[in-house]
Amino acid sequence: MRIVIVLSLFLITIVPGQAEEPSSIPERLAIGVRASEVRISWQVPDGYDRRFFLFMHNEPIDTETVSEALLIAVLPAGSERYTEQISQAGEYHFAVVTERETREPSTDIIPGRNATQRAIRVSLDDPLPPPPAGEILALRTITQAGQARINVRTSREDMRVAVIRTLAPPVSGPVHRHSYHVAGVVEGANLQVTDDLVPGISVYYTAIDSEVFDRGEIPALRPGVNTSRTAVQIAGTRTPRIVDLTGPGTPDARRQTLPDVRIENTLLSGVRLSPPALERAQRAVLDEQTQRAITRTLSRIESNAGRSAPILDARPDAGEIEELHDSYLRQILSLWIHEGGNMQANSNLRHLIASNTDPESISAARFYLGRSEYELGNYREALYQFLLAEDNLIPQNRIWIRATLDARRLSQQAQTNTR
Repeated sequence: MRIVIVLSLFLITIVPGQAEEPSSIPERLAIGVRASEVRISWQVPDGYDRRFFLFMHNEPIDTETVSEALLIAVLPAGSERYTEQISQAGEYHFAVVTERETREPSTDIIPGRNATQRAIRVSLDDPLPPPPAGEILALRTITQAGQARINVRTSREDMRVAVIRTLAPPVSGPVHRHSYHVAGVVEGANLQVTDDLVPGISVYYTAIDSEVFDRGEIPALRPGVNTSRTAVQIAGTRTPRIVDLTGPGTPDARRQTLPDVRIENTLLSGVRLSPPALERAQRAVLDEQTQRAITRTLSRIESNAGRSAPILDARPDAGEIEELHDSYLRQILSLWIHEGGNMQANSNLRHLIASNTDPESISAARFYLGRSEYELGNYREALYQFLLAEDNLIPQNRIWIRATLDARRLSQQAQTNTR
């Protein structure tokens, strides 16, 4: 009986020293290759909190051959991926193993689980695929101190974005050259662009990948993501009145004769007032300098009154717009050309005149407002706008004054003949 007990104690003391510690095995080994770059990933075993060892070999790696494999990395606990740069083309095998208590690599390897079953081919000549395309994630606009502040969020720090302004809701596809204004071209993941606003003129902002925009295209649009949800606008101090002398119930201003134009020293204004005040404020007195300029201009026109001016096309062409430096004026005229909205162009031109301080821009805007009124048949209002435009800034102004006077005379004759 005593001998049996001694033998049992002896067996108990030697078994733990001879039994090898069971080790966990990483799972779901995955290999990805891009040219010389090999990306290795795996799943950490449950409850495992030790290091990982990565091996590479030109032969399959198993329990026996792991001692011949090259140890390429020792990674801390919790690691799940590693990238190896290969300097020589060829076929390679990889394995990832855990760490024993002795801090040595485990030899527990199961092909298909923590070791490759087939060789991984690496070709240094394979071109790297292009980086993933950037994406515009959000666009927000706020107005402050007469400006629009456009904030854009993208998916990449190196994404280059063009922020454009349009006067009409943008649509996907090719864009007319002067229908947009580039408010800014910026790069980054969180971008901001500011743009000056004209009181009373509605605008829209769109963010476009600069490479796409350089091709003259607007991509698919998603309001609130890469374009404004609604129009952006700031209110003006007043809304300029659109004069319509052809509508019902309006005074027949065409009955006024040409000499009356010379001696009248007032200009149709555009302030919205209450009915009692409207009659008093409808005409604004011109200063003496303007009166003298009008008199000189009409004298030159009347000296050539024997020759009739041709009937002109009121709408500008692309060449005219190209020479204008005011971005809003270019956009207003482009919209007028391509979408035919004369009344909208008329209103926008009046807002531009009311808020602008640059003499050249104001004269150009008055000149095209006169042409808008000419197209509408409002010859008296057209004449006033042409007379207020600066001849030295608008060389074609005199031609349009003559054309307006002739058109007004012909209109008066037609009205007389129908009575």
